[in-house]
Amino acid sequence: MRCGSEEDWLCKKCLGEVPRETRLACFTCRKQATDGKFCDDCRKGKTLLGIHAVAPYASEVLRDAIAALKYRNITVLAKPLAILFEQFMEQWPFLFSDTTLFIPVPLHPKKMSDRGYNQSHLLLAHLLEARGKNVCGCWLLSRTRHTKQQVDCTREERLQNVRNAFRYAGPSQTSWPSVVLCDDVATTGSTLEACAHALHAAGARDVRALVLARG
Repeated sequence: MRCGSEEDWLCKKCLGEVPRETRLACFTCRKQATDGKFCDDCRKGKTLLGIHAVAPYASEVLRDAIAALKYRNITVLAKPLAILFEQFMEQWPFLFSDTTLFIPVPLHPKKMSDRGYNQSHLLLAHLLEARGKNVCGCWLLSRTRHTKQQVDCTREERLQNVRNAFRYAGPSQTSWPSVVLCDDVATTGSTLEACAHALHAAGARDVRALVLARG
């Protein structure tokens, strides 16, 4: 896609150009944290324990690939992009276990119908296929309100835009494994927080997120 390779939309060389996170840190203030969770100050008022981002959205290769996957229907990009998730998990294996439950951020049915696929679900499906261990809980969350795109909102508008926009749609749980929400990009984390809030109301207590890019 970037170098003109006729064999791949995103070749290994171009994928290798994406700068990776070299340390675990609080997503909000970037203070180093050995577990990659929010620091005590940034954690206040949040349900989500932390957001792990693989790379900065400023990476042109990554930004173009995510846009092509989401808006140009180039779904074959999900597989090479999922390699970034896989490599992140290999770099910090102690963050995840074989019982970790992965849930993609859901789309509203209208957007799902318009687009025809959920890019976060595609990314996660390729990741879990490569790992051959964890379970995808794509049925556990649903989006109940059709919200405008977060990219068009200010920070405060983002928070309000997705408030109570998700609900838990699964069976009653007596015990929960650790849960990791998966998405392509996180800027303020408001969408992920809204998802975590719905899961927390259903009994989940260890909810984090894994995203390709930090906006």
